Amino acid sequence: MPVRVEDIAIAVAPIGSETTAQAALGLFLSDPSLFALPVIVNGATLGQVTRARLTEALAGPNGRDIHAARSVASFITPHPVMADIGTTVALIAKLAADGETSALTDGVVVLEDGRYSGLISPSAILSAVAQENALRARAMKASGQRLQQAQAKALDVARDKATFLAFLSHEIRTPLTGILGVADILQDSVSGAEPRRLARTISESGNHLDRL
Repeated sequence: MPVRVEDIAIAVAPIGSETTAQAALGLFLSDPSLFALPVIVNGATLGQVTRARLTEALAGPNGRDIHAARSVASFITPHPVMADIGTTVALIAKLAADGETSALTDGVVVLEDGRYSGLISPSAILSAVAQENALRARAMKASGQRLQQAQAKALDVARDKATFLAFLSHEIRTPLTGILGVADILQDSVSGAEPRRLARTISESGNHLDRL
């Protein structure tokens, strides 16, 4: 069963677009595990502000003087990655690995019916993909072992069949050789058309069996 975005999303309380950068930074400082904050305006999800992006802006020369009072909307991740419930994490990771999204650096905003549902961190994506790959590798190994067992069983069956046929062939040929020998003698020794025809029938039928 593939991992989907809703399986690893975490509930992070959203903030409004009017929230100041200073206030958002305070939220980050109060929770070291917080990697991003979803930004919402009038119920619609604008995107997210990441800890790294906001910290970088405020930590620069005169950063707090310049940016502290600004709205967090100014620091929203460009082209935020948003995924609807049901999207597989493998697809998210592939698009990010191909350079098409920033999911592996900024995370993902999860939506349900177009509304904010949760956030996924880059580390959670990588962890989910790693676990999925490990499960797939174990499944492939188990399949390989089952295939080897099936092949070994098939070889055993083929070997038993060959042994049986060789034994059967030997056991049939031994008396058949005697029958053919007697039939040949009868053809040479009996008199009369009918006895010779019968002896010939025995010989022909025996030779047919021998060929089989």
